[in-house]
Amino acid sequence: MNQLGTFIQVMTEKEAVKEGMEISGGIRFCKVEKIQGSYVGSLYIPSRAKNRSHTGFYFRIEKDKIIFVDDSGKVLEWLKEMLKAGDEKQPELGIFFADFLEYLIKDDVIFITKLEHSLEELEDMVLEKGSDIPFNHEISGYRRKVSLFSHYYLQLADLSSILCEDDNHIFKEKEKRSFSLLTERVNRLHDETLMLRDYCVQIREVYQSLIDERQNEIMKLLTIVTTIVLPLSLVAGWYGMNFTNMPELTWHYGYGFIILLSIVITILNILYFKKKKFW
Repeated sequence: MNQLGTFIQVMTEKEAVKEGMEISGGIRFCKVEKIQGSYVGSLYIPSRAKNRSHTGFYFRIEKDKIIFVDDSGKVLEWLKEMLKAGDEKQPELGIFFADFLEYLIKDDVIFITKLEHSLEELEDMVLEKGSDIPFNHEISGYRRKVSLFSHYYLQLADLSSILCEDDNHIFKEKEKRSFSLLTERVNRLHDETLMLRDYCVQIREVYQSLIDERQNEIMKLLTIVTTIVLPLSLVAGWYGMNFTNMPELTWHYGYGFIILLSIVITILNILYFKKKKFW
């Protein structure tokens, strides 16, 4: 167990079980509960970088101490960085925990801005190259990441609101104000992720409209070709019946006449489509 300051303890899950804390594996949410005059909860921190695992740990807030339960070592690293960058005098318990949660999201405005720029670049690629890019794979990755952080901020805001209400009467008024300010900031981040989620939908609609436009062009071309070939097929079918009393079969100029007739029909169809601006 590591003791940081006067009221901060960091221990492993094995040490926490020995201390009588209930640990359930598989952290997937940010949540907090009121248990026996204290607050017990978990934090699930999504990774901002690709190919990096997410971080999950437990915490317990009592009147005189905060206990962090983490096997990864990340919490101890964050706390040391935070204490090193802060004032020498350690703030009150509630203010410290609110500051710790603030520390976890300190660079998230920049992260969301970079994510928005990446989506703008994807939109430009869609408009420039159309369907010649692996769009579905790209937009699905962005959509999952936006959804993950949207849920993260929503859960974090709910956790902060519960601590701000403080039904266990652990915190002072200025500590509650710290949680109130944190809730406002997290809600703003959540609003930004909702905007990015809508932006993902808009980009998908742009891509789908380009696909539909391309399909319409293909269908238009096929329709024009079919319309031009249809009367030629009629002529070929008509003179392919080979009835005995068909005078054109023995006409000396019949073959040349059919060739000329087919050319005239094709040219007239093309001129008609040009006049109607079908292409």
